Amino acid sequence: MRRADAPNPKESCAEPESECRLGGHPGIRTTAQIAQSFGVHPNLVASWKRQAIEHLPEIFANGHAPAPNETDKDELYRQIGQLKVELELLKKRAGLPG
Repeated sequence: MRRADAPNPKESCAEPESECRLGGHPGIRTTAQIAQSFGVHPNLVASWKRQAIEHLPEIFANGHAPAPNETDKDELYRQIGQLKVELELLKKRAGLPG
């Protein structure tokens, strides 16, 4: 059941649809909860979820996940360096060679 102030799903843009798809991960919220928060029928949310699952192979057709941007790479390299330093410190404290 739609809320009175909710836009007609057939007339609305794709943004709420994509938000519903993203919110539909198992264990996060139920289909009914997602439908209620967006003011659409649960069957519509289920349909959007089915469509998203059907199109996932097309999204990742090249066999690779989207590449992280340079900022993400820099952050990951920083974390790797920090973990290496921590590992060496722990090895020294434990008396392990290394």
